[in-house]
Amino acid sequence: MFIKEPCNVIGNIVEEISSSNENVKISFSNTKEITLSNLLYANLDFYIYKGKELSQFEFERLLELEKDSKGFNYLFKLVTSKYYPKKVLFEKLIKKGLKESSIEQMIDFLIEKGIYDPKNYLDNYVETYLEKGYSTSLIEYKLINLGYSKKEIKQVLDSKQEYKSNLIDVVSKLVEKYKNKDYAQLKNSVISKLAELGYSFEVSVTSFEKYMDENDYVKNEFIKKEEDNLKQMILTFIAVNKNLSSKEMFNKICARFIKKGYSYDKIKKTYKEVSEDVR
Repeated sequence: MFIKEPCNVIGNIVEEISSSNENVKISFSNTKEITLSNLLYANLDFYIYKGKELSQFEFERLLELEKDSKGFNYLFKLVTSKYYPKKVLFEKLIKKGLKESSIEQMIDFLIEKGIYDPKNYLDNYVETYLEKGYSTSLIEYKLINLGYSKKEIKQVLDSKQEYKSNLIDVVSKLVEKYKNKDYAQLKNSVISKLAELGYSFEVSVTSFEKYMDENDYVKNEFIKKEEDNLKQMILTFIAVNKNLSSKEMFNKICARFIKKGYSYDKIKKTYKEVSEDVR
């Protein structure tokens, strides 16, 4: 991060060096002052001490580092508070007005010192989202957008397979989450959520149906709930729309409940049962 070059002495004599929790202030005999972050000061590649007369290069280098010190302190706080991908750090520092070249030097410096490692975010992200049931394709897509390469993503995914959730287990958790819905609503909710997790429609439907086939008692409970709900809704609709003819009634009921995810055959069967009960 730092470059050595011989330069002429220009009379900037160090009069005092004082430090705080975050910064070091260097005062000169000509009343000038320069403030650096503690970490930048500790890693200067030339010595500074009281009474030293700085060369022009040394003084100009301090001025250059002073411009970056606030940004560096901000960067240091970011990387020591939580994991960040490199791309996000760049975006945050660009918004602070820093140049890309300076940001690159700062980040490389922190990587070199072992203070920041972009792989930590990658590892944590993969572990977290595999455990949440996200598909590897969606995880890869999101991480590529955060600046990681396919190669490094694949390496981490391959090393974190113990965190990967079984898709049927994911379906089971979703069924429990949506247990207050009827069967048609449950199926739509589970498939929609699986799509959000990055699974294709075909895989989502197949996984849902496989879970239900393996758990007949669960499926039967939801179907019974669906039948009861549909029956009650049709009864309510008939009560509110008594003036409609039978044909109009049936057509409007079909139009309404097909939109809610019920099949035509199920609506027809339930309507027939309800009509007989009403008579």
